Amino acid sequence: MQRVYQPTTLGKIIRARRKQHHVTLRECAEKIGVSRQAVSQIEMGKNRGGNSKLIEDIAQVLDLDERELLLTRPKRRLCQKKRETPLGEFWTKMRIKQSLTMKQLATLAGVSEALVSINERGKHRPKNSTLKKIALVLECKIPR
Repeated sequence: MQRVYQPTTLGKIIRARRKQHHVTLRECAEKIGVSRQAVSQIEMGKNRGGNSKLIEDIAQVLDLDERELLLTRPKRRLCQKKRETPLGEFWTKMRIKQSLTMKQLATLAGVSEALVSINERGKHRPKNSTLKKIALVLECKIPR
């Protein structure tokens, strides 16, 4: 049985803007440095746009707002493992609620991606200064 894909909001936005600018799939792909198929798959919903760098490049080429485009990506189904600490679990839920990747959170907070990862897994207790940075980005009060 052949799988049927439905264009996502992300794909529809990209396709509409590409058409509006009279840019072919091939031209768009060449400007970004990917294959024509890669852009086509995002437009058609076969690729959910998990590669943030690719989405950012498409946004730049088509003169779209990167953050808005990243927020229209279909939500990933995350395998939520039991966190060793309530703080790590809370931190992860708030990040996902904001539709941020670990890398995006780290960049916005000015910390390393590794630091975000080990804190979310409960392997490390962050410093108060780190907690303040994360709380500011996640727009919340971090429980102690």
